[in-house]
Amino acid sequence: MALNIVEQQQIIQGKVSPTDTELRDLVKQQAIRFVIDFRNNIKDTTGNADAANYVNKIDQVNSQIFFYSYNFSVMVRILISILGGTTSTYASVAAAADTDWADFISNNISESIHLIANTSAAEKAAYDAI
Repeated sequence: MALNIVEQQQIIQGKVSPTDTELRDLVKQQAIRFVIDFRNNIKDTTGNADAANYVNKIDQVNSQIFFYSYNFSVMVRILISILGGTTSTYASVAAAADTDWADFISNNISESIHLIANTSAAEKAAYDAI
């Protein structure tokens, strides 16, 4: 069963969280890793308007993340909403090890950044096709 909205809010408020670190810090660190990976592997989008739009949108968010001007509370909320849509139960989230939290964030940070950047499926597909 998916997490209901109250359970999601309790996680956001920190009633359930990683034990050895702050959820927000895990999100920040994984977002920085996404930025570095994206910038180190950026593709040439010359002549492809959709792919260029994709890069511009992602880069705008990446710049905010990289220079810590981004409000990570939004990213945490998006990630918890993604978690809420899974088959995870509140009990399983409460029992999760820090490595489980890190894996979940790592596996879903890209989706949260794409939502924040408001990239379209066509833009992402054009970029991925390069």
